[in-house]
Amino acid sequence: MNSFFLGFAPENSAELVRRIKGVTMIVKYNRTSTIQQDGNRFELDKGNYDLVLFDKGVSGSVPFCERPEGSKLMNLVKTGVVESVVFEELSRTGRNTLDVLNTLDVLEVHEVNVVIRNLGIQSCLDRSRHLHSPNLLD
Repeated sequence: MNSFFLGFAPENSAELVRRIKGVTMIVKYNRTSTIQQDGNRFELDKGNYDLVLFDKGVSGSVPFCERPEGSKLMNLVKTGVVESVVFEELSRTGRNTLDVLNTLDVLEVHEVNVVIRNLGIQSCLDRSRHLHSPNLLD
């Protein structure tokens, strides 16, 4: 399918894949450091998301892409179907600054909006679908 007819430039391939597939997802990612932590607070709003991924008992020192659910998320991001990723806290992305920055960079490159709920911030990507939450900045 020629992207010219869809009104997209070839360099905007992530958006092109989203439009062709007709699927975009808002994904919530969570992690607990120990298996004793139940993560119940993460379940409270799972109905607000298309997909909730939860790495239970995974240390923040484990690189994001090496975590079972983190790896799943990054694969979805690379296929272009993820519109936004919501983290309760920045620390859920990791404890290693370089790994966190690399993870955020991959999300930015693939034009994924990042929301950090406890800080009330999100990246400034232009999206037709908006997240609705009193904790987020517009």
